Amino acid sequence: SALPRAFRASLEGSSVIDNSEISYRCFVDESSGFVEYHSGSRYLNKHASLKFEIKASTKGRLAFPLKVLLTKTNHGQETPDEERDLEQKPIIKYINKERQNNYDRSVKPFTTISLDEATLYRGLHTMKCEIKDDNNRTIFVDWIGVMIK
Repeated sequence: SALPRAFRASLEGSSVIDNSEISYRCFVDESSGFVEYHSGSRYLNKHASLKFEIKASTKGRLAFPLKVLLTKTNHGQETPDEERDLEQKPIIKYINKERQNNYDRSVKPFTTISLDEATLYRGLHTMKCEIKDDNNRTIFVDWIGVMIK
């Protein structure tokens, strides 16, 4: 849903976990460059390049390093049977604090990681982002739905 994450997290029975110190967004490569794609907001063509971006504040109370699990699920008739409606094996990435430079001990205010993907099959496809902190507590969960024509 394109509704704000904080609202979706507040709904009874929701699996979404919001965290104001974390941003999760998707971008699609268009002729003018990468443009933000809001979850389920419009249909994209097949073979479009996507970039899923996770940005975490280093100035707050997050316990680094953060473990990011990105899990894709493909829905639709064109999706091969062995993939259709099944969560794929998660891609695991880590977010660490980064220094401003080699000569300065201060850290950057944000750290960003990304995952490159592409649209392939007609249907609704989702990318789940789950983040665990250094204490193995789940501190963020959200999905971005991509509609492919």
